Amino acid sequence: MVQTSAAQLGALAIVYREMPVPGDGEVLVQMSAAALNHRDLAYLREDYAGYGTGNFRRPVVPLSDGVGIVRDVGSDVSALRVGDRVCTLFHQGWMFGPLDMECLMEGMLPGPRLEGVMQEYICLGEN
Repeated sequence: MVQTSAAQLGALAIVYREMPVPGDGEVLVQMSAAALNHRDLAYLREDYAGYGTGNFRRPVVPLSDGVGIVRDVGSDVSALRVGDRVCTLFHQGWMFGPLDMECLMEGMLPGPRLEGVMQEYICLGEN
């Protein structure tokens, strides 16, 4: 995976972590491609709405949008199977209805709780 510990693109570095294991309701995705969006650049530069609120951390694995192939599924997963092609959701917990601040901050890729998609394997919710 690639992560950065500073607010500059030159601080990106390759790091190695153990293979993630999907938990209940999660799938392990082998990422195939990721997109670099304006929001991703603003996030890396700490020039994004919400900075200063304590909701952003370093180091962080960047990038919000990507596609990949399901390689493993956790328990309680029913909609996806190994081999399925999938794309990420920027707001992991928002399926419908009004977007509240908790959902906005806690479920975004990357965000205070989740890493971004610039990694070889990532565990994400089945939705």
